[in-house]
Amino acid sequence: MLGHLARRLGLQQIRAGLNQPLSESDTRLQSSLHTIRPISMMPLWPFSSQPWDFSQPNSTWSPEMCKVYDHYNALCDTDTENGEKKRGPWRKLPSYNRSIKYATGGIHLSKMIKAKARLFTRNFKEQGATFEYVVFVNKEEKRCVCVFQAGHLLEGAPGHVHGGAIATMIDTVTGTLAGFLSGPIMTANLNIDYRSPMPLGSVVLIHSALDQIERKKQYITCKVTSADESKLYTEATGNPVHKKSHLTQIEVIPCKICGDKSSGVHYGVITCEGCKGFFRRSQSSSVQYSCSRQSNCPIDRASRNRCQSCRLKKCVAQGMSRDAVKFGRMSKRQRDSLFAEVERHRQQQRLQANSVQEPQPLPAYRTGKEPREQSPHLIPPLPPAYPYSVEPELQGCPPEVHPYLECRIGEAQAQSLAYRGSHRRGESNSLSAGRGFDSTRSTPEAILNMSGSEIGFRPFDPESSFFSYPTSLHIEDISASIIRSHRETTQYRPEQLQALRWKVFSREEIHAYQSKSVDEMWQHCAVRLTDAVQYVVEFAKRIPGFRQLCQNDQIALLKSGSMEVVLVRMSRMFNTENNTVFFDGKFAGSELFKSLACGDLLAAVFDFAHNLCVLRLTEQQIAVFTALVLLNADRPCLEDRERVQRVRRDVELALRHILHRDNQESLLHKLYQRVPVLKSLCALHIEKLRWFRQLYPLTVHSLFPPLYKELFGSDTDILTLTSH
Repeated sequence: MLGHLARRLGLQQIRAGLNQPLSESDTRLQSSLHTIRPISMMPLWPFSSQPWDFSQPNSTWSPEMCKVYDHYNALCDTDTENGEKKRGPWRKLPSYNRSIKYATGGIHLSKMIKAKARLFTRNFKEQGATFEYVVFVNKEEKRCVCVFQAGHLLEGAPGHVHGGAIATMIDTVTGTLAGFLSGPIMTANLNIDYRSPMPLGSVVLIHSALDQIERKKQYITCKVTSADESKLYTEATGNPVHKKSHLTQIEVIPCKICGDKSSGVHYGVITCEGCKGFFRRSQSSSVQYSCSRQSNCPIDRASRNRCQSCRLKKCVAQGMSRDAVKFGRMSKRQRDSLFAEVERHRQQQRLQANSVQEPQPLPAYRTGKEPREQSPHLIPPLPPAYPYSVEPELQGCPPEVHPYLECRIGEAQAQSLAYRGSHRRGESNSLSAGRGFDSTRSTPEAILNMSGSEIGFRPFDPESSFFSYPTSLHIEDISASIIRSHRETTQYRPEQLQALRWKVFSREEIHAYQSKSVDEMWQHCAVRLTDAVQYVVEFAKRIPGFRQLCQNDQIALLKSGSMEVVLVRMSRMFNTENNTVFFDGKFAGSELFKSLACGDLLAAVFDFAHNLCVLRLTEQQIAVFTALVLLNADRPCLEDRERVQRVRRDVELALRHILHRDNQESLLHKLYQRVPVLKSLCALHIEKLRWFRQLYPLTVHSLFPPLYKELFGSDTDILTLTSH
């Protein structure tokens, strides 16, 4: 059966012993699948159930580096009179490939900053080739020491370290000390005096100390010496300054108009970018808005685009005006009031983040924001997905591992991370195979009480050999690749469809379509559907990881999933205002397809498109959701389901990442609800095709596009798809 499926889709033979030559039509999908080069995948960072701490010793460290590290690491613990260990004056700081926010007082790892604060020195893939360092800090003495070994890629003059690399390390160390002692900072000034060249590969000490604080400005000195401190390489002074936390974190206050995430003060009011742009457009003299309801429409993030009149009314009521002064020129009373509101929101967030909870099984997923209040009719949050308990040290999942999961790591856990020695690397890797959770494997009962075959999920397997966490960089790359592929494989852009949305068929044109015979209309629609499927094939080839699947599994996924992707993409071309879909260059209602004699199928398809369209998905969300729909590990005839599941897992994390970024996490539940509907629509399509082929076998055999017949036409295909 697998050999038959492979031949019908035009790919080379898969099973041993299938040596039949390929016919001309058999090579169609083969050439299609081989015209695009596979997308190279970024290597994963070595994360397990904990974030990877780059300050731990590794095999590229020289013996001298390890010796100096051991010396300072021993200062982190001291022996008491009873022979017990206690914390010493020094503290080793963990280091990740994202910056860490240090709260005043040195409680670190409260939350990691996302992609905008990427730590430059920790984002090089080759271990030992660039920056190998570890920072020890002494809070009481307000100083730190960094043990640094420069890799071969940092070479400037032959045999010596590039001055820019030295400056980068000085900025990193001074900034780390200032941030640890007094909270978020930024470097305002850094003066460097190079005394002598630094040999490449040598181990040096970077000493940094806080000398003085004047209001928001700090004065820090720094010197770079040899490991035995006998030679001075560089001296520096720096002036880190406190960030204007009230100004830069004003986004903690939600938009005063719709409640969405704000981006600052616009036209005198704290608003999001959407409401800012709306108010700017509303000030045009030619714009006139009116409300068809009684000028009391609710305005929130979901409904803000439904009534422009009430939205503008609320903008004015909140104080938005073209004449409003800018934030920096507010009166002292206004600034104090705004600062108080910012602080109130920040305090609420701190209380929520620091609230102590009893250890409990980790949920299927938890968003990085506190859940909003929801109306009773909305879908409730997901219950826990698996019954396995998790050790307390693994319960906090930092955002670098999973940036849209809630991070609740306590101080004790942070200290545990800070003091963990080099032997933990092997232990950490072993943990990844034996415990943790897989956010893409929540049980279907916990989602919609549906069977696994309806959703395409399986329960978490603690023995899974491929359990690991991709980094946020990897997820962002996957998202960007899928979105780019979607944009390149869709026939019409959103702006083009928007411009054509009121270009509808006339009565005469509708009558002409209705006058077609059944077989003529079926043939016409089969051609249009095949065109859409060809775009889906191109899209599938560019999904990261798809081309790494065996050819049989590529075939199986395309055969059983391409129609589902076409139906999802159709929602882009659906006009909910008049219930029409884009077809043959214009928008058509269901009556245009009357001669197909498939009224129930058409009604179901139009209903699905309407329901998906009202979710107002962005192009990015549609792109990743269609990739997720295609990559279903429960498709029939798959050879390597685990590999398909791995690819699907990354795509689902990309979807969750996008929904989290767009502040629309609740859409995930609603999208999962559409999956079984898609399967029923495809089964109904196959049923109608079987009926049509019984009546018009010659039309199907002679006039239908070969790819359409290969995907949907054979008896075996029909039995497989309908049973699925």
